[in-house]
Amino acid sequence: MNGPGFGMMNGPGFGMMMGPGTMMGHEDFDANGDGRVTFEEMEQGMEDLQAEFDVDDNGTLSIEEFETLYSEMMRDHMVDMFQELDEDGDGEVTLDEMHEPARMYERMRRYWSDDGRPGRMMDDSPMMDDD
Repeated sequence: MNGPGFGMMNGPGFGMMMGPGTMMGHEDFDANGDGRVTFEEMEQGMEDLQAEFDVDDNGTLSIEEFETLYSEMMRDHMVDMFQELDEDGDGEVTLDEMHEPARMYERMRRYWSDDGRPGRMMDDSPMMDDD
């Protein structure tokens, strides 16, 4: 399912639709609601997207039409990221709130040792050393 080529879930052309960093979820293509997406459901879902965003009805998507499709699919992900950064929920992201991911990264970096094993700080002081 994740190989090169068609790749159903993560291959070229479908990676933006389904898979890590999902913009469009599995349920969006699961026409009969059985929890599985068949080849036919995937094809129909893609045809539906093509028809919806092909504003000049020429059977293809121009870069402008594809940009609209892509932007719409990314919007939910963007809103989620914004809300995650907006810790106080005031509808604005401050510089301090923008810095939080960097602070979290630094805490994680310090927790993991140079060899990638958990349990030691970067300076090799033990945390939960299992040696």
